[in-house]
Amino acid sequence: MGAYIYYKLENPEDTDRANEWLDKQEEQQELTKLGYSLWFWSEEDRKAELEKLRTKGYGCPDICKIGGGFFKASGIDYDIHNKVLSLVAKLFKKLHEHFAVKVYSGSCALRRDYFSVEELRMITNDGKALSGKYKDKVLKEMEAEAIA
Repeated sequence: MGAYIYYKLENPEDTDRANEWLDKQEEQQELTKLGYSLWFWSEEDRKAELEKLRTKGYGCPDICKIGGGFFKASGIDYDIHNKVLSLVAKLFKKLHEHFAVKVYSGSCALRRDYFSVEELRMITNDGKALSGKYKDKVLKEMEAEAIA
């Protein structure tokens, strides 16, 4: 369990290109050094998990649809928590400039327990990237926090 951000590429065919782009970003490189990253589930990931399932008896080949991804915002070490979340927000902002990405509005990590309003705006592309039935609720919460 935990608080996650669930996201997906609008065009799953962009998965490999998006992952290659992510790997070249300074924020991703810093996140990787800290033991975190953003990525999109690819056919390569699926094949690796299928092989583990076939040879070792465990694996999760369908944990995500191709082009989907998730980031766990909870459980990050206290010493690096703010840095990691800030890097994630900055990376999402850049990601939205290069790829069409949707962020599921029901993601628990979109609550203010993890990210600032400014960071939530970066992650959600000012709310334009939100999808799902909780979109209006998230937008209202972001607006209320910005006013407060």
